[in-house]
Amino acid sequence: MANSITSHLRADNNLRLENWDSYGAAPLTDIALNTADLLHSRWIAMPTNDGGVQLELHTHGIDLEIEIGPDGKVKIEDIG
Repeated sequence: MANSITSHLRADNNLRLENWDSYGAAPLTDIALNTADLLHSRWIAMPTNDGGVQLELHTHGIDLEIEIGPDGKVKIEDIG
């Protein structure tokens, strides 16, 4: 999956090893990477009436909205 949101993670083979962070981290899995790419591809972006941007994700029982105000402040809301 070239140019996916997870490309940099896929390219780092050290993340596939046990204890990659020296604190006992589990290896990164293809299932987690594929799901991250799938969710990323389903975000919808739209302008808000105050000059900001709203991001929405509605998939697989997830209903999430992220509002980025014109001042850059972020508000996250789980509407599910």
